[in-house]
Amino acid sequence: MKSKTKQFTLSFNDQLPDDINDPEELIERITKKITINSKASNLNSVFPWVRLAEDTLERYSYLEGKSILNLRYHLGYVLFVMGNYNKSKIMIEKVIETYLEMDKVNNKVLSVLYFDYARILVALSEYESADSVMYDIYKLTKDSVIIISLWALIETHLKFFDLAEYHFKSAKKFIKKEV
Repeated sequence: MKSKTKQFTLSFNDQLPDDINDPEELIERITKKITINSKASNLNSVFPWVRLAEDTLERYSYLEGKSILNLRYHLGYVLFVMGNYNKSKIMIEKVIETYLEMDKVNNKVLSVLYFDYARILVALSEYESADSVMYDIYKLTKDSVIIISLWALIETHLKFFDLAEYHFKSAKKFIKKEV
């Protein structure tokens, strides 16, 4: 019994959890398959991998490191795309929490994590929390049209129209500079 996808075939012959002795190898393999399948036009191809990723994260919850962090991030992204915002929020919160505990924190990576988190909060209509996250992003990265535009959208929902207008105008200036 096989479930066809554009990139991979998920079958009983695949080396799934019981066939792979090294948890790191398993996590990396699942992350790769989730990442590739999440870019497919038909998200049905990613569903079996999402369940497998959730089971794997539960099974190896004691692990820490880049591979498990990477799996959580990609699973959070896929859950967001699939419209499962609550699970996505929990996953990305855990990624941010773990990432902040690391020795070396890259501001660019952190701003991407915060941006994804803010998008999830907007999807959940948690605009006040999203506004707070946007402020954190702005402290890390000031020159991004996408970030400033999202912030303006959030401020519009919060009825902070003057701030929203200011940020939309700022985004427009950045666009003119880039063109």
